[in-house]
Amino acid sequence: MPLSGQNGHFSAIAPIRYTAEKEMRMADDIASALSLDFIKQQIVEFIGTNFLYDGNMLDLGENTSLLENGILDQTGVLELVLFLEDTYGFAVPESDLTPENLDSISNIANYVHQRLSAR
Repeated sequence: MPLSGQNGHFSAIAPIRYTAEKEMRMADDIASALSLDFIKQQIVEFIGTNFLYDGNMLDLGENTSLLENGILDQTGVLELVLFLEDTYGFAVPESDLTPENLDSISNIANYVHQRLSAR
């Protein structure tokens, strides 16, 4: 006995098509779901791995100046910017390269959270 749908016709289920627009919306939904605490955790892990070679994160508070304490230098700031761009999917314009945005874990996390929320 042949298989048939209603009235002898098969109903074809259209495949889901992923477009660039849908992928962008999905990325935006994921980005907006990131909590400020999770962003801070990712930044702490990045800084600990890449700049605190002894792994000593005990003295690093959320508001500790990364520049004044010699944790980041000019090259380190560029590495941090590349990390932010790659991890969170937005470009950091030169005008945003300020201590208010990038000098402490708290400032960096707030900057990232603000940028992701603005999408």
